Amino acid sequence: MGSGKSLVAAELARRGGRLVSGDELGHEGLRQPAIRDRLAGRWGKEVLTESGEIDRRKVAALVFKNPRPRCGSWRWPCSPGLSGVSTKRSRRPIRDPR
Repeated sequence: MGSGKSLVAAELARRGGRLVSGDELGHEGLRQPAIRDRLAGRWGKEVLTESGEIDRRKVAALVFKNPRPRCGSWRWPCSPGLSGVSTKRSRRPIRDPR
């Protein structure tokens, strides 16, 4: 969104901070077979690429087509069944970006 998040993250890392990338964790989560299967079960095989991976653009189009999404209405990503990302994050060491 152009708010300087990467610049601030780089400066904090330069000063010894450690970086946890939500994007990296999210992408990793979408590669998990259980999450892939749940998403395909929810929205159909059309959210998968030809190689069977999650097509993030297609999922985003489905998730964000409702201008006022609510957790209870589409149950994603709020569903405990899709908590593989947050569970993995808690067991994962923070990486040093340097």
